[in-house]
Amino acid sequence: MTKLLASALAFCLLLFASAASAQIDSPRLTAALESGEYGFVKSLLIQRGDERLYEQYFLGANGDELHLLNSVTKSVGATLLGVAIRRNQVSIDASIDTYFPSYPWHWEPMAANQNLTLRDILSMRTGLQWDEWSTPFTDPSNSFAQMFQSPDWYLHVLSLPRVAPANSTFTYNTGASILMSGVLRQATGAPPQDLLGREVFEPLGIDDWRFEIPFGFTNFPYGDAPLGVGLWLRPADMLKLGRMLLDGGSVGDKRIIDQAWIKQMFTRYNHAGNEEGFADDEEVYGYGYQWWYAGLVDARGREHPVWYAHGAGRQFLMIFPQLDLILASTAEDYNARGPGVFDLLREQILPTMDLSITAALSGSYYNPATSGEGLNVEVLADRNEVLAYWYTQENGAQRFYVLQGEIDGDVANLQVYTTVGGNFQDPQQRPQLQPAGQATLRWNSCTSAVLDYDIELGSGSYALTRLSGQCADPGPLPQG
Repeated sequence: MTKLLASALAFCLLLFASAASAQIDSPRLTAALESGEYGFVKSLLIQRGDERLYEQYFLGANGDELHLLNSVTKSVGATLLGVAIRRNQVSIDASIDTYFPSYPWHWEPMAANQNLTLRDILSMRTGLQWDEWSTPFTDPSNSFAQMFQSPDWYLHVLSLPRVAPANSTFTYNTGASILMSGVLRQATGAPPQDLLGREVFEPLGIDDWRFEIPFGFTNFPYGDAPLGVGLWLRPADMLKLGRMLLDGGSVGDKRIIDQAWIKQMFTRYNHAGNEEGFADDEEVYGYGYQWWYAGLVDARGREHPVWYAHGAGRQFLMIFPQLDLILASTAEDYNARGPGVFDLLREQILPTMDLSITAALSGSYYNPATSGEGLNVEVLADRNEVLAYWYTQENGAQRFYVLQGEIDGDVANLQVYTTVGGNFQDPQQRPQLQPAGQATLRWNSCTSAVLDYDIELGSGSYALTRLSGQCADPGPLPQG
């Protein structure tokens, strides 16, 4: 498939801590970006935990200047919406007419849209007639250009023809995203930009930003900054927003949004199961509430879940929860067709990221091809050890092994024991552990691991899939 314009989530306890080292080859990375191999990149910043792994600017850019983020604005808007949701000022299931009470809902073009919900809008499943991808934004036939010429953008969008039932299909719609601005003004009594500055940017220490659509346009209807497009930020400030989301919605002791809202934003409401456009032979894609999802497969064959904000011209804020990794990038790739940041991640960045083993990986694992056996794994983080129980069979009889050993970076080196003797509920005949071989356990992601073993029954590799336990996975797949 086309890489979707470019190419829940357990925040309280990150599955893969930043203790794992990353050896980014900065000179090689810089040389590749300066050569234009990955497009016209203007900035690339990479942060893991509190450590800034990489920060470089290109094509005359610098860290002090603001950059137009285009549709990254949508993801910021959904995040801001969480402020009002936390205060019970907004319900995503209320009909849209609740937030625009002065509009003529009896008017036939609007009547059909009266029962649209904010949930439909956030997931881009409105059923409204809209096309902003087939033609340039300057083309009069482009849906965005038509809205731009209207004196009331909200009214224009809400009076569009319905071509499909709500929640039936995905249609990318910047006009629908801009409705978030009107909802927030009605719900809070303040322009969305005031709320954004006071409740999100100020606590994050972001003091320089603006809303401006190209060509210097800042005269927005009702004076509302459009939460679908037009935000300008510094790349380093994008990282601050990503860090807040990875920290579960807080900065320091101040809570900005609830973790539950982050989980809702980072759930795939659009995916290969309900939209053909999200299908891919090798990788998984999706769309949540104004955030994109991808399962990027790196050069080592490991899949890395990432939630990301994406703006035209290849503007990105990427959040890798399993790696505690945030990436911000700006570019001038408005006619891009070749490799970009996704390729750079697959080829040069993600392969350098080792996955640390933490207690959140504890759970049950099995191989679907041999579903009669499996492993129960306990990660004893305070002791830097892994303890596992391998249930299997030998010649039709049940057999189990005990595995125990130390964690060394991204691998657990395990001694394998078998039990001998023992009798049911008999304290006088307790089973004894007897060495039976060696094994190593390594995770490729929070959902898959590989056990390499050399035991009395043989040697080989045992591919494992997670069966139970918490995991920062892509989120549930609602039927749509």
